[in-house]
Amino acid sequence: MTEETQAQPLNPYDEVPYGGQTVPLAHPERLALAAMKRGLSPAPPDRCRILELGCAEGGNVIPLAFHLDRCELVGVDGSAVQIDKATEARDRLGLDNLELVHADFMELPDDLGTFDYILCHGVFSWVAEDVRAKILDLCASHLSEHGVAYISYNCAPGWAIRAQMRRALMERVKGVSDPEQRIRRVREVLSWMAD
Repeated sequence: MTEETQAQPLNPYDEVPYGGQTVPLAHPERLALAAMKRGLSPAPPDRCRILELGCAEGGNVIPLAFHLDRCELVGVDGSAVQIDKATEARDRLGLDNLELVHADFMELPDDLGTFDYILCHGVFSWVAEDVRAKILDLCASHLSEHGVAYISYNCAPGWAIRAQMRRALMERVKGVSDPEQRIRRVREVLSWMAD
């Protein structure tokens, strides 16, 4: 370990890397269709520039670069370990249309240029308010004139736990039509949970 590495604070995603995966909802073809349905004129998804903020090990951006080989893609992540894994996979696949950048969103260089699609999946919900503001600022300053940004907010709403409880209770009374029997089964589950 070099002195420079020791001086830098360790990113928690370097210690326990976050596994990446494809994000079908963030695919440029899907985003282009959604934009067109709303009267917008997005760039052709097979010939565009794509920025992914929080690309992790490249689970989403690498398949995009592989299949959209006429596109230029840039993946950014704050974890050096994740970017190293993504770089290794990119190089193994020979993807010369993908640039991977290890950087903190708060310190991204201004010379990234503009992008037709900016993707940020699984990040916004988990970062501090100033970082969320920076993500929105990056979209505002780096999105092309007809660009489309995809920012997921993947925290469950406040009623989500109630919905899970309802599903569990409905499953417990499935096929039981007698109201007294249904109530008895629900009380058994609630009693078990209370214990």
